[in-house]
Amino acid sequence: MAWDIILLQEVTVNMWDAIRAEISGDTYFYAYEAFGLAPEGRMPHCAALVSRNGFRLERPGQFPNLPRTELGLAAITHVGNTEIALASWHAPNASGDGVDVKMAGYRGFVDWINSTQGTVITGFDSNHWERWIKLEPQYFSDSNDPFLLEN
Repeated sequence: MAWDIILLQEVTVNMWDAIRAEISGDTYFYAYEAFGLAPEGRMPHCAALVSRNGFRLERPGQFPNLPRTELGLAAITHVGNTEIALASWHAPNASGDGVDVKMAGYRGFVDWINSTQGTVITGFDSNHWERWIKLEPQYFSDSNDPFLLEN
């Protein structure tokens, strides 16, 4: 598959080892390594970024206000003189972490996007259960909906 930069979510430690062994890249960032975080939980996983074909990833960063910091990872790259912000994020699962944690994750991700100037490319797993597959929402949530931000 032809690619230059991949934005990955839910990357376990074993999968990260396999990616590093099998994929020839120029730059690799793995949230556990980039931020000195210890994997925790039954199936620990985090975000990762890999680049190749001369695309360099720089300045790995976290999103402010994420309740699960390992689930988000940002960096920048350049295309010519244009700086491009990149982000990989995985929404916490409401059934495991609770709705408040999940919505706080959405707020942190959206806050990062809104604070970033210029071009932004994101890859994310929203953990959203909407069955409607069209881009326009099937309905609009009212302001009391606990999943308002997600929807």
